[in-house]
Amino acid sequence: MILVIYADGDGDAYVRYLTTAGFRAASVSTNSAVDIVDRTLATMPDMIVLDYDCDGETVDQLKSDRRTAHIPVIVLAEFPGPPGRTGFSPGARMGTDGPSTLPQ
Repeated sequence: MILVIYADGDGDAYVRYLTTAGFRAASVSTNSAVDIVDRTLATMPDMIVLDYDCDGETVDQLKSDRRTAHIPVIVLAEFPGPPGRTGFSPGARMGTDGPSTLPQ
């Protein structure tokens, strides 16, 4: 189970990609009224993917709680595109526009 934690945008896009690749996945927004640790405990993921719009406080909450500290966290980073390129393709970042895919 992979839990995608996001601040803004559509965390469900990540979930759709991961489930299409054969993973079980769920998403949760850090803007939720429920504490992020409680939301994580409700899912009990094997891994967390943290969207680049989240801040360090989210990781601090997860790693300071003994119940969630053991869960690996992958933090996505937003990198600028090539010079002269305008717009952004989330599919390219997720590997759906090219040969790169997530390992199974």
